[in-house]
Amino acid sequence: MVDSKKDSGKDEKTREFLRLFIENQRRIYALIAMMVPCQADVEDLMQETSSVMWSKFDTFKPGSNFVAWGMRIAHILVLKYYNQNKKYQEFKEVISHHLVQQSPDVLDQMNYRIENLQNCFEKLKVEDRKLIKMRYEQGKEVKTISKILSTSSRTLYRSLARIHGLLFECIRRSSVMDRGV
Repeated sequence: MVDSKKDSGKDEKTREFLRLFIENQRRIYALIAMMVPCQADVEDLMQETSSVMWSKFDTFKPGSNFVAWGMRIAHILVLKYYNQNKKYQEFKEVISHHLVQQSPDVLDQMNYRIENLQNCFEKLKVEDRKLIKMRYEQGKEVKTISKILSTSSRTLYRSLARIHGLLFECIRRSSVMDRGV
């Protein structure tokens, strides 16, 4: 009987963590992505952040700011990353100061921009989305993509520039419409 209550408590804890994490993971990810230059490292740091958050979820005070708690954990892991990667050592102080200066309003704006980018991304042609995913989600180099798609690097760079322009214009229009201008 006691085991049943214990299991029920674990299930409830798991559900609560997952709910809070899913609601806030993009904001935590965006914060890491702002401060870490390598996409693969961003992914690794996000994975490590989520793992640490789960392992320390017992220390989280219900009703307090989950995203701020998660960002503090991410901050510590980003600083650790800079300590371990000597080539980025000079950025450590700047990053630390920048994190301290971030306000919830700035993070909300960032979240809004990410949503706009995602909406604009969905409006792209399938081929354009595929190209962007290969380049940025999968982290493939232009040279590699050009071989996969049997096209020149020059053509690929032009396509990427065109897609970037489309995304920029879509985001700009979304922002203007949201402001009622």
